[in-house]
Amino acid sequence: MRTIEAQIFCDMDGTVVSYHDRFFIIYNIACCKVGIKPLSRSDWFKCRMAGIPTYSQEEHNKIQPIFDELFESKEYLCFDRLIKGMDDVVINLQKKYKVHIVSFRANDKNLRDQLNGYGINNINTIIQGFTSTTPVDAKAEMILKAIPNPSGWILGDTP
Repeated sequence: MRTIEAQIFCDMDGTVVSYHDRFFIIYNIACCKVGIKPLSRSDWFKCRMAGIPTYSQEEHNKIQPIFDELFESKEYLCFDRLIKGMDDVVINLQKKYKVHIVSFRANDKNLRDQLNGYGINNINTIIQGFTSTTPVDAKAEMILKAIPNPSGWILGDTP
């Protein structure tokens, strides 16, 4: 009988790093570029947490290309913050499990550079697949597409 190696699928954005500062800065830049008055940080965050759109579909269509251009650029990744202790969590999990980073990011190099900057090295897999229409709960589907019959646990902030 073959033993299946237990794996940890660790959600990058929101679990390993907080990306909210970067997101809010780019939201403000995009709004200003298309002439929309941005919400305050607290109002913006409340809307995000409640799933309430912060602009109309027409405004979204104008903002999205700007957002897509800036969101993964190194110039703005510096605004992400490692969630306290997550570097130690991932490093310690790697001693016993095969750890995969699950992210909607599209730029593999920037993501690996960011992890390396936090001292998180030798990650086995980075699973990606973001499009502006990807539902947040699609991460489990991303795992199933990348790894047939996965065995292990998901460490994340999304159901």
